[in-house]
Amino acid sequence: MKNCLSFLMIAIICWIVIHPVEAQCSAEMGIDMTAEENVIVELVNTLRTEHGIPEVTIDPLLTQVAAEHSQDMAVKKIVDDGPPVYQPPFERALSKRLSDMNHLVVVAAGTMDVLKHVIQSDTGAMDKLLSPGMTHAGVKIFSAGDDMRWLTIHMLERVITFTNFKLETSSGVAPGKSITIQGITPVDKVKVDMIFGQEPDAEVSDKTKIVLPDSTQNFSVSFDFDLGDGQYGFLFRVYENGKYRKTNYFDIKVN
Repeated sequence: MKNCLSFLMIAIICWIVIHPVEAQCSAEMGIDMTAEENVIVELVNTLRTEHGIPEVTIDPLLTQVAAEHSQDMAVKKIVDDGPPVYQPPFERALSKRLSDMNHLVVVAAGTMDVLKHVIQSDTGAMDKLLSPGMTHAGVKIFSAGDDMRWLTIHMLERVITFTNFKLETSSGVAPGKSITIQGITPVDKVKVDMIFGQEPDAEVSDKTKIVLPDSTQNFSVSFDFDLGDGQYGFLFRVYENGKYRKTNYFDIKVN
């Protein structure tokens, strides 16, 4: 019974960690955006298309992150995308379990004409908006009722989309627990490190696996929790241009 309860706890925690990725995909059909926000999205995607870069997909959780950040800027009347003024958008993203590691944020304040000028002319903003690696975005404008608009565009790269996970426990003399992670990616190889600890820089176990997605871009990788109870992390790297780079991370607690 104790093993069953422990396993159930793992399942609950893993669902909290991984489920938002599925929710993002299913919720893309209907995101509440204002006419002004749609203008910004159209400008960004037109800009990217003109430079031969794929459009970004509007993401509901990123939109929520952007909304919180735009409101925070408006309340404090400061245009910023990081500390120490308030919680930066990256921390907001992590609090929503958006574990993709590659993020870019564009912020601006002013009238709609000013916001459009920033997107189309500001060199720093253009460099971010034209990043070909960014695939998803949240766009939100906060207004206090005057002409001033506070804009946050939070983009991220989702080169891996997690589709499912399976938690299993074996019975017998030495019962154990394991996890199987499934996803979709267009790259040829994915390297996964299982980490015993809470952060990507924590101690790395000897559990490193390289997986090759099939012809439909699906992959599956399994790990045993043979280090016992504790915090486990999973760091994903994709192989591109002759080397691996970090793309995703999430962790779970095993009791």
